[in-house]
Amino acid sequence: MQTHRAFCIFITLIAYIPALFSLKSHISYWLSITAIACLCIAQLQAQDLEPRLLSPIPTGGNFAIASYGYSAGNILLDNTLPVDDLNADINSFVLAYARSFKLFNKLGKFDVIAPYAFGTYDAVVNSVDTSTTRSGFGDPLFRLSLVLIGTGAWGPADFFNQEQKKFNLGASIRVRPPWDNMIPRS
Repeated sequence: MQTHRAFCIFITLIAYIPALFSLKSHISYWLSITAIACLCIAQLQAQDLEPRLLSPIPTGGNFAIASYGYSAGNILLDNTLPVDDLNADINSFVLAYARSFKLFNKLGKFDVIAPYAFGTYDAVVNSVDTSTTRSGFGDPLFRLSLVLIGTGAWGPADFFNQEQKKFNLGASIRVRPPWDNMIPRS
């Protein structure tokens, strides 16, 4: 329930920000938006610290990222489990795509991140040497972010001619559906 109240307070603060900066707004409109948001949200977790999430970028930009990681070593488990000496060799790949655009005359960005991993795991389970392999996609990430106050939404030609704002305030919605399907490899 704490996350629910935190979300309502956050929405309320976002709702009153335009009034503080003398933008065209009506308090009862924002109060109704806040009330609807508080009633519709069942659970929300709001901890996402990513540097440069709201950095200014030109609209219409496309960004593609490919990443590889390798990890090997011991995995520490609870001593009460009948598993000893768990070792893993894991290869992971991440593909990501982001696009910037104008949304409600503000700078917006949409991101998609798709992880894939495969690995070999060795352990002693109930005094028997055991090993297995797993591979598959992890949970994808979809995120929509919007700069509410600060840098405007400019195309590439106008972007470099504008003075960049030092303060950006924005919001983002991040969804991570549980689509992982780690299956044994043959």
